[in-house]
This record gives sequence, structure tokens and C-alpha cells, in this order.
Amino acid sequence: LENLKQKRNIEPWLVNGVGYSLMLGERGFPRQFRRAMLEVFILILVLSAIFSQERSFGTKIKIRTTKKGRLYFFQKKIGVIVVYSLLVNVLIWGYEWLYYSKNFPLHNLRAPIQSIAVLESIPINCSIAGFFALLFLARWMLIIAVGNVISFLSTRFTQVGTLSIATILFLGPAALSLLGISVLEKISVITPIAMMGELLEPWKRVSLLAQFLILIVVGIIALFIGCQQWCQGGIEHETGN
Repeated sequence: LENLKQKRNIEPWLVNGVGYSLMLGERGFPRQFRRAMLEVFILILVLSAIFSQERSFGTKIKIRTTKKGRLYFFQKKIGVIVVYSLLVNVLIWGYEWLYYSKNFPLHNLRAPIQSIAVLESIPINCSIAGFFALLFLARWMLIIAVGNVISFLSTRFTQVGTLSIATILFLGPAALSLLGISVLEKISVITPIAMMGELLEPWKRVSLLAQFLILIVVGIIALFIGCQQWCQGGIEHETGN
């Protein structure tokens, strides 16, 4: 405690960190990874038909010929993605909080994050509550990016096609890494969403930041292309004439 005060000007509190350590520390990494996989899988299930359903029901052309059937309609769909992403994020990580809080005290949320031994190396000065808020926000941003990619796939493929491609793309490398092909963990989108395994290792933080930024950029590109796909192009293109 004195070392933190002298070297980093942080006055840590005496906190029972058992619950926090089990949730965020090394023993919790596999569980976080599986929870992130579940989060992405739920998102794939709920969003795979977000645009493909219009094609399946034969209403895509009719919708796109209406006054609000292009950009306005697309924006509404993206709003749905943002809301669903938020709900799934709250469901998965809220349950995680409740799971640990039932058995271990998760108190002193105003204490500096470095008061928890396993988080002592975190380079930002914030409270435990602030750290969890940042963690939640970062995961939400990544899940929205994943949702944008799913929505782009949905503009091009059927619901089954979107479901299949998104599952292979987002969950395939993660599933294979759990089966022992650990090198695939480094290219899996699940790794930055689970996050803590990389965040606690100083030498992995640059890699985590790169993965985070790449996924955000890919999500933005998918959003832009998806918007172009839906909002532009004539009816002749849609009918194949």
C-alpha cells in the first residue's frame, strides 16, 4: 500500500478483493472468454434477420420505394442494433456481477482500482466503479461493432446464411482455441471483448488496443457499406432487370 502511495500517488483502501480477483483475475479468464462467446452468439441469433427478413417476406422493394424506406429505415435498424447490444451486454455481464456478489463481497466501489491486488498494474487512476463502467462501455462498443458486421451480412444474405457466416466468422476461431489451437485466440474477436486476460498483462496491452481499434474500424466500415447497400441502387437492381 505504501509503495502505491509513494510511486504513483495513489492512496489505496483496504478492500476484500477475493470476489473481484476471482471475477477479473487469471482464474476468471476462461469464464470471461466463454461469457463473451455467449454474448456474441446471442447477438447473432437476434440480429441475423434484421435486414434479411425484408427479402424473405418480399417487402424489401416496397419498403425502399417509400419516403422513409431508405436512410430513415436504415437508421431505425441501427438503433435496434444499439439497443439489443446494450441489453445483451447488461444480461451477460450483469449476471456475472450477480454470480460473484452472491458468494463474495463486492463492496468499496469508490476505492481506487489499485486497491485490488490483481488490478494493481492497471495504468489508469479511477475507482472500482469507474473501472467497471469503462469495462462495460468498451465491451458495448465492441458488441455494437459486431452487430454492425452482422447487419451488413444481413443485407447480403438470407437469415440462415447470415447466421452461418457470422457464427463461423466470430465464434469459429474462439471455439477452436478452446479445443487447443491457442494461436487462433489472438485473431478471435472474442479476445478483446473478454478483455481482462490481455489488460492485466502490460506487454499485451498494445495488442489489445490494436484489436479493439481494428474491430471498431471494421464495424464502422460495415455500417457504411451496409448503408450504401440499403440506401442506394435502383429498383431495377433489386428486381434483377
